[in-house]
Amino acid sequence: MITKILELVRAIFVSKVDSDKRSIGRRKLTIETLESRELLSASPLGQVLSDLDELYSPVVCAPAISIPANASASSNAGQVSQAPPAPLSETFTLHSNPNSNFTIYLDFDGHVTSGTPWNEGFRDFVTPAFTMDADPNFSEAELEMIQYIWQRVSEDFMPFDVDVTTEAPPDNYLTKETPTGDSDGHWGVRVAIGGSSYDWLGDSAGGVALLGSFSWDTDTPCFAFNQYDEKAIAEAVSHEVGHTLGLSHDGDSTRGYEYYAQEGEATGWAPIMGAGYYSDVVQWSKGEYTGNTNTEDDLAIITGEITNESTGMFGGNGFTYRQDDHGNSIQSATELPTSENSFIVTGIVERNTDVDYFVIDITSNSVIDLKITSGSRDANLDILAKIYDSSGNVIETFNDQLTLHAEFLNLSLVAGVYYLSIEGTGREYISETMIGYTDYGSIGSYKIEATITREAEPLDSPTLEVTGVTTTTVSLDWSVVDGATGYLLQWSTNSSVWDVQTQVQFNSNETEYTVEGLESGTLYYFRVRAVSENAFSNWVMVQATTEREVIVDDDYEDNDSFDIVDAAVLDSEADHTPNLGVIEAERTINDLKLVDGNDYFKFEITSNGSADSYVRIAFDNSVGDIDFQLFDGNRNFVRSSSTTANSETISLNELNAGVYYVRIFSYRGAENPNYTLTIVPPTTSANEPPPANTTIENNNSFETAFDFGAITALTAIDGLELKAGEIADYYKFTFTATGDANSYARIDFTNANGDLAVQLFDSSRMSVKS
Repeated sequence: MITKILELVRAIFVSKVDSDKRSIGRRKLTIETLESRELLSASPLGQVLSDLDELYSPVVCAPAISIPANASASSNAGQVSQAPPAPLSETFTLHSNPNSNFTIYLDFDGHVTSGTPWNEGFRDFVTPAFTMDADPNFSEAELEMIQYIWQRVSEDFMPFDVDVTTEAPPDNYLTKETPTGDSDGHWGVRVAIGGSSYDWLGDSAGGVALLGSFSWDTDTPCFAFNQYDEKAIAEAVSHEVGHTLGLSHDGDSTRGYEYYAQEGEATGWAPIMGAGYYSDVVQWSKGEYTGNTNTEDDLAIITGEITNESTGMFGGNGFTYRQDDHGNSIQSATELPTSENSFIVTGIVERNTDVDYFVIDITSNSVIDLKITSGSRDANLDILAKIYDSSGNVIETFNDQLTLHAEFLNLSLVAGVYYLSIEGTGREYISETMIGYTDYGSIGSYKIEATITREAEPLDSPTLEVTGVTTTTVSLDWSVVDGATGYLLQWSTNSSVWDVQTQVQFNSNETEYTVEGLESGTLYYFRVRAVSENAFSNWVMVQATTEREVIVDDDYEDNDSFDIVDAAVLDSEADHTPNLGVIEAERTINDLKLVDGNDYFKFEITSNGSADSYVRIAFDNSVGDIDFQLFDGNRNFVRSSSTTANSETISLNELNAGVYYVRIFSYRGAENPNYTLTIVPPTTSANEPPPANTTIENNNSFETAFDFGAITALTAIDGLELKAGEIADYYKFTFTATGDANSYARIDFTNANGDLAVQLFDSSRMSVKS
């Protein structure tokens, strides 16, 4: 059956590749030949395959898990005994990342597919609601299974800035307005889950999808069929969503399989874009296994870093990784709540280069049990955990090749500061059923569960107060604590991040200290604790802001308003006038200071602005952000620049010759008084175009391209024509400096007479931009 379907679909698509240039221009057609033992499906409706003459990029696969069409709900392979994550009443409001703008919507309650590439050339069709019995109402068992499927799929996409949800989003949250933009910034894909693959293909199958459809301008679903098995459905969903994100299949050349899988082995490994039905570790992959048929970088394609070379589909899905949730070094480690006798902390290893660090602050000799488990139900993360002493030396490591979790049981620690690191790892080859894998796809969520048994009560905490503040120092005083043999003092500009390099230790009779070398006008946090041989007190924290350094005006003051700049007589103390006069060559003024909120400068250009002319201010943004504006000679606003970079630039391109003003000001009161002003006037000459009698023709290929030679200034050529019957015109030019934001190649034409496009190639004739 599948072979006949493939032959029919192949015949349809081969004819369409030659005849329908419009479809090819929008999305690349892709067809995949398959073996009889394939495991997932991505084919359109079986009963109307003969009408498939307008589909864009289907992936056609073959049966997956062997479950008959009349299977009952008793099939429970791959399930885990665990309570659902939410009350059953909240089954259709689950979100994995609710703050994300990008959505993977798991649609279990039925869907009518209409007005999408699936429907071009034939009717709308209906996906029935997910069910495991004949009752149209959701039973408790079905609601539980929906939550479990959501948990498994969420774990596959946990590292990314995308929301896996069972709650129906607004329609515009699943569509992108144009290939290059979307006003609300939301798009995604619907996964219609339900129905039998026998109705589609007349055979057992996992799901169907259109390659790269995640960011299309229609609500184009992918589909996962009801296989009456929680893990099988979840694996099919993630696989098909992977296709919509631009991914191809991961196969096994050693066995001649289109899909890599370890059938029947609960301890096996498989790639998500293979078949993970029978494996307990299923991860994103780039083909780092024996017999790979595909080395595409799944993670880079999903996050838009590279293009899928096999399919030609650009990743460009709009989202990348989640923001890192815990510090990546001992210095930025997250503090665990070790004042409690037991606690739970969660986290995510978002990238395979991510290492999360935690502070274990033990106030007395203690015995600790730490259990670190990965994944809420279906783990992708294989955990490598380490414990360090206060000097950063590794004292314990857990990396069991037979488990994904890590644990440190009955760990005896003397009072002090320790650190815990968590990262993803791989597995060495153990057997044919437990093959090795790298740490590439070892990413996902984890949970730290800890219990602490203390041998001694902590010390009382000292009191702490600020006794003096200058522009660079803060003086502190703390009280004596009975039983303390000393004290520790730390300071930081972030109340959640403490660096041991700023820690100072004191004897029991030392209770005051002045911290020096601080930045002026800066908020600092200080904390102190009492220590003894076997115990610590809790930290006590205060804060103080250093005094602001008095900034002396620069030599161009007073230039705080238009009127002052235009005044006939300036402040007698001013050495220079902020009226800079005619700018005939590039001019830079250093050591300027923004003291009074605004600085104004006046200048004149005698030529109309060119693409390489601009006004720029440069400064240290980490100290405080500065923005600026450009006004014409009548003080009318013209342009502005307000980024978060270390400079702001306003182009003078296409502005008329004349007088202009610039206003420099702090963003929302940010305090960064020091900056540099640069004005680059328009160029006085441009490359001469070819003489009027020069004929540019027969330049219809790389070999016959018209050569303009070196381009050193603005060059514009009018009167060019793409003649009837010509496919393209080619032009060749050379530039001797690296391109910047003001450089470009542009064509101007009347769109009503016909649309044109432009492509840029490098010297090896490889496409660069279009």
